[in-house]
This record gives sequence, C-alpha cells and structure tokens, in this order.
Amino acid sequence: MHLVLAAGTPADLEALFDWLDGDADITVRKHLTPPKPGELGALTDALIVSVGAGGALTVLAASLRGFFQQPRRSKVKVSVRREADGAVTAEIDADRVRGTDVEAMLARILDQG
Repeated sequence: MHLVLAAGTPADLEALFDWLDGDADITVRKHLTPPKPGELGALTDALIVSVGAGGALTVLAASLRGFFQQPRRSKVKVSVRREADGAVTAEIDADRVRGTDVEAMLARILDQG
C-alpha cells in the first residue's frame, strides 16, 4: 500500500523527503507535477511512501514523530491519504499532535480500505 504525504510548503516537503529518505526502512519517492509553460522544471507536489503490514506503520510513525520534533518543524502540517482512492485523509499538525497520535492516525487511514 502507498500513502501520499503533502506538506504546506515546498521547503517543508523537501525537508520531509530528506528526512524519510534517510531512513533505510522507509521507501519514499517524489511525485512530480509536470512544469507549466514558462516554468523551468517539475515541482514535487507530494511524496509517495510505501508501507507494508505490521512494522512498517510503526517505523513511519516513529520517523514522522522525529521529524516533527525538530526545532524548526513544530509548525509543519502533513496531509496523509491513501494513494488508491484518495478518499481517506488525515492532517497531522506538528503543533497539536502528540507522538502517540501519529501512529493512530496512520492506522486509521490504513484500516479504512
């Protein structure tokens, strides 16, 4: 299963990609939007994270918690949705979510499929 992660700003999304890509247990790739006329190149508009059953969810939740705990990341909001249909979405607000809530939110998205 794949989850789509989007962040409020391109800089936040790049920082999240760098963070997740540094974790050997997580597979993450950029979803690029083709450039519009007059633009120089494609922009990353989302990240696609592959998750499997069981432990992968815990690994992703732990990595997101670590990302949110970075000093300059306390205002980041990450939207998460299932890639298959996009119907189930959760927004994780680093300023408001407790660490244990991250895994619960991800589990809810995965269970509703």
